[in-house]
Formats: sequence, structure tokens, C-alpha cells
Amino acid sequence: MSEPAIFFDLSDRNAELSQMALDHEGLLWVLQQAHQEGGYSSSNDVKGWRLIVTHDKAVRALRERFCGPHWEKEEAENQEGIRNPTAGQRIIVANFDDFAGDPDPKVTPTNLRPKGNASKRKARCNQTGWLPGLPIPEPIHEEYETWVLGIFSDDNGFTGELCLPLEFHKRKLSKLVKRIIIKSKDDGLPVQPLHREPSGPVEEIDIQITRRS
Repeated sequence: MSEPAIFFDLSDRNAELSQMALDHEGLLWVLQQAHQEGGYSSSNDVKGWRLIVTHDKAVRALRERFCGPHWEKEEAENQEGIRNPTAGQRIIVANFDDFAGDPDPKVTPTNLRPKGNASKRKARCNQTGWLPGLPIPEPIHEEYETWVLGIFSDDNGFTGELCLPLEFHKRKLSKLVKRIIIKSKDDGLPVQPLHREPSGPVEEIDIQITRRS
């Protein structure tokens, strides 16, 4: 397998994103919103709640930021995101493992939880007419070229990227031929602070008040 095209330098990222009517600042804001929303969760929430709210907020922020002249809402097969009918492209959101945003060509970020048949079909559509070493194919009329906005978020911060997968192996996205790094661990961009509600009862303190005579 040939190594993916990785866009890490800010100028390269912006050039690639501008061709898709996107911008790095906007996608970084989307990741920040999702990370901050996930930070409200605690160990008292139901299992997996942080992943659910992080995903939901990322989809909402993606739509709020980019829906307009080029992009519109996408909800096909319960894979929510946005799509560009003119360019034949869609972007869906997924919680990724901690390799998300890692510019090392030797690692392959992928979805944190197994995906189903819808993701498999979208990855298969992306590889239509493609062979290693050849240019990435143009999207065919019946289907959209599907990009994935992958985010990893925990108490230490967040990372993320916009990637184009060509394969789906053991319910995991694989063979990422293009990776546009939005936030890496080492790029120096600020991390939004987490604001957590108290995880336990607040202690009541009695204060004795005496009046002056």
C-alpha cells in the first residue's frame, strides 16, 4: 500500500480545503465545540455518553458553520453530516482513536467504535475506478465521495482530521488516501478548557451571623 497524502502545514491544509469550499479555522472550531460539549460528561453518565454528545455536537457545529451556498445537511442512512451536491462530496463525523491528527505516515487512524454497512458502502464508493499509484477518482454520479471528520477527545485535549478512506476492514475504516490534519497534539493550537459540573453533592456550610448591638 502506498502512503497517504498527508496535509499538515497550514498553507497546504488551507489550499486543499479551499478546493472543497471549506477552511481550517472553521473545522477547528467544529472540533473545539465537540470537545467542549464532551467535557461536560462525567463518570456518572451512562457508558459511551461522552462519545454520543461529542459526535452530536460535531455534526451540529459542522452544519452551523458550513451549510449555505455550497453545503447542505446530509442524513442518508443515519450517517449525519453535510454534503455538496455540486462537487459530489459529503462529510460525515466519527469518533476516532488517538491516532487522529497524527501526521506520522506509519499510523492509520480509524473509527473508535465499529461501523456498519452504510460506512462500508461509502468506502467502497470512494475506491471506484481507483488503483494504487493512480490519481484519486472523481465521484460517480450515483454516489458521493465520502470524507470523514474524525475527532479524538479526552480530558487531556483533542485532535482531529478530515480524511478520505478507501477500504472498510473488520468494521473499521482503512486505507486513508488523503489526510488533512486539523489539530495534532504538537501543532501548538490552543486547547479549549473543560467546564465540568460538580460530580457529587455540594457540602452545606452553616455560617453563624451575629448582629452588632
